[in-house]
Amino acid sequence: MASLSYDEKNKRWLIQFLIPSGGRKSVSMKATRGRDKGQSKAAAFKNHIEDLTTAVKSGTSIPPQVVIWQSKLPDETHAKLVAAGLLEKRLDPELSKLGPYLRKWFADRAGTKHSTVLTWRNAERNLKDYFGADKCLQHITEEDAESFQRWLKSTQKLQDATIRKRIAISKQMMRSAIKARLLTQNPFAELKTASLANRKRQYFVTHPEARKVLDACSNAEWRALVALGRYGALRVPSEIREMKWEDINWSADCFHVHAPKTEHHADDGDRVVPLFPEVRKYLWELHEQTADGEIYVFPNIRHTTNVLPTLHRIIKRAGLKVWPKAWQNMRATRATELENEFGAHKSTQWCGHTEKIAEAHYWMVTDDAVSEAAAFVSDAYMMQSGAEQGRTHQRTESDGAVFSALFRSVRVCSSLPSGARGT
Repeated sequence: MASLSYDEKNKRWLIQFLIPSGGRKSVSMKATRGRDKGQSKAAAFKNHIEDLTTAVKSGTSIPPQVVIWQSKLPDETHAKLVAAGLLEKRLDPELSKLGPYLRKWFADRAGTKHSTVLTWRNAERNLKDYFGADKCLQHITEEDAESFQRWLKSTQKLQDATIRKRIAISKQMMRSAIKARLLTQNPFAELKTASLANRKRQYFVTHPEARKVLDACSNAEWRALVALGRYGALRVPSEIREMKWEDINWSADCFHVHAPKTEHHADDGDRVVPLFPEVRKYLWELHEQTADGEIYVFPNIRHTTNVLPTLHRIIKRAGLKVWPKAWQNMRATRATELENEFGAHKSTQWCGHTEKIAEAHYWMVTDDAVSEAAAFVSDAYMMQSGAEQGRTHQRTESDGAVFSALFRSVRVCSSLPSGARGT
């Protein structure tokens, strides 16, 4: 607690307080000529110091009214409170503006992966385009944040999943501003940022389609890349840039993959993937054409900044319509196949993601699965149908014949065109 006393000799108000590190400090204020000699102002000063002390001890944010009060303190008084451990040194006033603050925010994270920085830059561009670089951080309200979210959808035409990602990054940037005492609350705090899957953009790349794309590739390097994307379930291009020939164990039928995206996880982003026949075929073809002494599997493609346009051209060359998220949907297709064939535990291990992520973003229900389910008759249903047959009329044919007829009727139904079903 702080105490307030009046020094009659020097005509000053004295505020004494305990500092977080122990001991006592004091600051003084000159008395005024008013009726109370400025006591009410001094009392308010004391209360603000108590709020500061409480915030420092509890590790909580400074109340908004105290932030405004401390921003108006004379430099000398502010420096005393900094020395007492109640405030941090004043930052460059320019940092209270969105543009300079974001410039410093990126500078403080100079060692971050290039791909992550590119994602952050998209959010930075949106924030500055909407608010302006000179916008004061403290003037961005929760209502402004909601308007920004609507602008991303209506004007920028972004998908909901992308909007949530941009809002999440904006929220992260504002959290840092709170830690720097530039903000007291996060205007983006209440906006939803959980990852959102867009089922409308999922596409199952069939084996005939994959073969056409592979045949349309101009060289062995691109055939191996497409094979790894479609049948190895690799993230392209991040997981192929540093892929080396020493990572492939031909005798053990497996290869090592390093995922920069998950290198902060317990496994350091490393996993071992089976050398599936489709992958082995095209990797071996590339290996046979590789010059002696070459370290990397993809010496030419690994330096390409964007491999998506080339894949789109190959798909068109194959006579196919370009499907959404071309690389990711090839990976999702393989993840679905592996889950169906080997189960979730093995498939997620080989693909390098969790079951939760796979369920939300990768696994798909195929047309073949729907047809198989429609033709499935459980043992309980077969037994019930047989019992009902026996009760209603005499059996003139064997149970096997009845069940065979039942299977045929279900399969005929499942093979009807979609427009004919239910008629």
